[in-house]
Amino acid sequence: MFAILLLVSGMAPSNRYELAPIVFGGQGSIPADMDVALHGLAFPLFSLHILLHILAALYYQFIRRDNLLARM
Repeated sequence: MFAILLLVSGMAPSNRYELAPIVFGGQGSIPADMDVALHGLAFPLFSLHILLHILAALYYQFIRRDNLLARM
Protein backbone atom coordinates (compact mmCIF):
# COMPACT_ATOMS: atom_id res chain seq x y z
CA MET A 1 0.00 0.00 0.00
CA PHE A 2 2.74 2.49 0.96
CA ALA A 3 4.77 1.56 -2.11
CA ILE A 4 1.85 2.36 -4.40
CA LEU A 5 1.13 5.59 -2.51
CA LEU A 6 4.77 6.60 -2.80
CA LEU A 7 4.78 5.84 -6.52
CA VAL A 8 1.56 7.69 -7.31
CA SER A 9 2.38 10.68 -5.09
CA GLY A 10 5.70 11.03 -6.89
CA MET A 11 4.41 10.53 -10.41
CA ALA A 12 1.52 12.99 -10.12
CA PRO A 13 3.67 16.11 -9.54
CA SER A 14 6.27 14.79 -11.96
CA ASN A 15 3.71 14.66 -14.76
CA ARG A 16 2.02 17.91 -13.76
CA TYR A 17 5.25 19.95 -13.67
CA GLU A 18 7.08 17.92 -16.37
CA LEU A 19 10.01 17.10 -14.09
CA ALA A 20 11.63 14.32 -16.16
CA PRO A 21 14.09 16.63 -17.98
CA ILE A 22 14.91 18.35 -14.69
CA VAL A 23 15.47 15.18 -12.67
CA PHE A 24 17.09 12.94 -15.29
CA GLY A 25 18.67 15.48 -17.63
CA GLY A 26 19.69 18.22 -15.24
CA GLN A 27 18.02 20.84 -17.41
CA GLY A 28 16.08 23.62 -15.67
CA SER A 29 15.06 23.93 -12.04
CA ILE A 30 12.30 22.57 -9.83
CA PRO A 31 9.31 24.96 -9.60
CA ALA A 32 9.00 26.81 -6.30
CA ASP A 33 5.21 26.34 -6.11
CA MET A 34 5.38 22.52 -6.35
CA ASP A 35 3.48 20.75 -3.56
CA VAL A 36 4.81 17.30 -2.70
CA ALA A 37 3.53 17.07 0.88
CA LEU A 38 1.94 13.65 0.41
CA HIS A 39 5.09 12.23 -1.18
CA GLY A 40 7.20 13.74 1.59
CA LEU A 41 4.97 12.15 4.23
CA ALA A 42 4.68 8.75 2.53
CA PHE A 43 8.43 8.09 2.45
CA PRO A 44 9.08 8.27 6.23
CA LEU A 45 5.94 6.23 6.91
CA PHE A 46 7.03 3.57 4.41
CA SER A 47 10.53 3.51 5.93
CA LEU A 48 9.10 3.17 9.43
CA HIS A 49 6.85 0.33 8.25
CA ILE A 50 9.85 -1.57 6.84
CA LEU A 51 11.89 -0.95 9.99
CA LEU A 52 9.08 -2.27 12.20
CA HIS A 53 8.86 -5.43 10.09
CA ILE A 54 12.61 -6.00 10.40
CA LEU A 55 12.51 -5.44 14.17
CA ALA A 56 9.53 -7.78 14.53
CA ALA A 57 11.34 -10.52 12.59
CA LEU A 58 14.41 -10.11 14.79
CA TYR A 59 12.24 -10.15 17.92
CA TYR A 60 10.59 -13.42 16.92
CA GLN A 61 13.94 -14.95 15.94
CA PHE A 62 16.06 -13.97 18.94
CA ILE A 63 13.71 -13.12 21.83
CA ARG A 64 10.88 -15.61 21.30
CA ARG A 65 13.25 -18.12 19.64
CA ASP A 66 10.63 -19.61 17.34
CA ASN A 67 13.03 -19.95 14.37
CA LEU A 68 11.13 -17.48 12.23
CA LEU A 69 13.97 -16.58 9.88
CA ALA A 70 14.62 -20.23 9.01
CA ARG A 71 10.95 -20.66 8.12
CA MET A 72 11.07 -17.59 5.92
